[in-house]
Amino acid sequence: MLEIFDIVLTTDLNWAILATFAGGLMLGYTGWGGAMVAMPVLTILYGPVIALVIMAIGAMLLTAHLFPAAARQADWKRMTPILIAMAICVPIGNFFLFYLEPQLVRQIIGWLIAGASLLILSGWRYKGPQGIGASATTGMISGLINGFIGLGGPPLVIYMLALNQPATIQRANILVFMAITSIVVLGSTFIGGGVTMEAGILGALAAPFQWAGGWLGAKLFFKLPAEVFKKFSLAALIVLGGFVAFF
Repeated sequence: MLEIFDIVLTTDLNWAILATFAGGLMLGYTGWGGAMVAMPVLTILYGPVIALVIMAIGAMLLTAHLFPAAARQADWKRMTPILIAMAICVPIGNFFLFYLEPQLVRQIIGWLIAGASLLILSGWRYKGPQGIGASATTGMISGLINGFIGLGGPPLVIYMLALNQPATIQRANILVFMAITSIVVLGSTFIGGGVTMEAGILGALAAPFQWAGGWLGAKLFFKLPAEVFKKFSLAALIVLGGFVAFF
């Protein structure tokens, strides 16, 4: 019982709640990027393994709320090979997370966030093949990165933006991916021993705030231009990612 109070009664928890709320806002508004916002802060506070568990718990609960509507709009023919490849590769990413030095993992997180944000902010678009092979490769890369550091969203987003589909379908595809990936990541991390009591308590405490941010973001999606918020968020992530990589 005392261990629970030690976990709850800390200043770190306030920062974690703020980070997960901001991540939920980003995810609910744009359909992606929640982990990119919250993971750097959570990794500094608790280390990469616990940070991944917190994000997976929150993302699972948040996307469960958004999933039904997204599932009705998603392009399942496109998403099926992506999801299968993701599920196969998440445990491989988990292996590297458990056995690499936490400081190295934190630096990788920082560089990936800054690099992915710069790439997306620049407006670069994928122009290669878009068949089953390309979809499966996207799922494989996203699965590896999600299992490793929970940041497999950018490869999927870059691929989705290259498709000639309405923004509503693109957002639905991404939300479906995030929902199913969060379950796979949490299950794989649990099997690997990363879901400790501390991680579970922190994830449960932060999840309602991540859900609240996601609910607000989803409401804003229908009222405000997504491009404005996305560009502002990406610019902030470049700075935050650089900070995490260096410090």
